[in-house]
Amino acid sequence: MNENIQADGAAGVPWPTSDSRLPRAPETSMLNGGATRVAQELADSVSAAEEALHEKASALQAKSDAWAESVRSTVRSNPLACLAAAIGIGAALAGLMRAPRRARDTR
Repeated sequence: MNENIQADGAAGVPWPTSDSRLPRAPETSMLNGGATRVAQELADSVSAAEEALHEKASALQAKSDAWAESVRSTVRSNPLACLAAAIGIGAALAGLMRAPRRARDTR
């Protein structure tokens, strides 16, 4: 009962081992000057992109901080007007959120 049953063509097929599943690392003799130069150019362009991304993130952070400070100063100088505006915006959003429900309920 515990005999291994193999299909006709399966006798010559080797079982997969962990060695056959792993990709082979390139030989160092294949890495000539051209491949090394391309790899260095790629590393340089990645470094430049990373630097540009950090600069853009810093600029956006500074712009965000400036905007937040502007809002703070506006609220400090006109607290009642800002409170009235917040209540009005909240009421408008509540009305917009209820409008689809009313239209659905009337069907």
